Amino acid sequence: MPRTAFKVDLSRPPEVAETKTHNRWHPDVPMVEMFKPGDEFRVECFDWTGGQIENDDSANDVRDVDLTKVHYLSGPFGVEGAEPGDLLVVDLLDLGYLPGSAWGFTGIFARENGGGFLVDHYPHARKACWDFHGIYTTSRHVPGVRWAGIIHPGLIGCLPSQELLDRCNKREAELIATNPDRTHPGPGGSIVPETGALLASILACVGQVDHRIIGKPEPALFEAGLARLGTTAHETVVIGDNDETDGLGAQRLGLRFAKLEAADAVTTAARLASLFGNDARPALEIGS
Repeated sequence: MPRTAFKVDLSRPPEVAETKTHNRWHPDVPMVEMFKPGDEFRVECFDWTGGQIENDDSANDVRDVDLTKVHYLSGPFGVEGAEPGDLLVVDLLDLGYLPGSAWGFTGIFARENGGGFLVDHYPHARKACWDFHGIYTTSRHVPGVRWAGIIHPGLIGCLPSQELLDRCNKREAELIATNPDRTHPGPGGSIVPETGALLASILACVGQVDHRIIGKPEPALFEAGLARLGTTAHETVVIGDNDETDGLGAQRLGLRFAKLEAADAVTTAARLASLFGNDARPALEIGS
């Protein structure tokens, strides 16, 4: 059997282990061990919560799980001769549970601690423990159900080089907004917060940092629209609900602008007719 390169003690928290796990891919994380291409070795892993969930009949541990302490990754391991940019192929030869730990769990987080996709229907914490029998698994909490509970490896990935990390951080740090609209009209005349409100809240926290607007009122969006329609500025009208973005963007390119008032289809249609006059080519129908 291949040598075990990373051992875990499930009876103790990961934080007290002699060889520490990690929870991020960073070039400063030291290698646990270096291997030659083609070497085989075993790696033991904690579950994603680091052992916070017990094999019992109470869902209190799911309810109270500390979600700031998750994704305990074993490793990292280095490959001798590998350079940044190389294609690394890792073959997972076998997957299985650790001796004395032939079980897993499914759970629903409580609304007050993470919640779930259907939190309005299932607001309370729930847990089902599943016992493995070969490739199959059953649960005392879900009687009458038996399914192929094939174990998966969880997260696996590569540490970036410092150059790649710096490039990614620069890219991700750029503040790009689709448009500066603060609000848009909602049903019944209600006001709905827009992208610009989110942008303003970020700038209020971090200060007036450089940022880019890639949508209206910048010209690229309108130029792409003209190219797609195959029309000139004289033949095209912009319909929008905001003078400061839709209207300004149209004005910059010499496009006519019709402001869409909330639920006012008749007025908008009349406004469009007046903009085009006798030159109107398309048949236009606007619903309220």
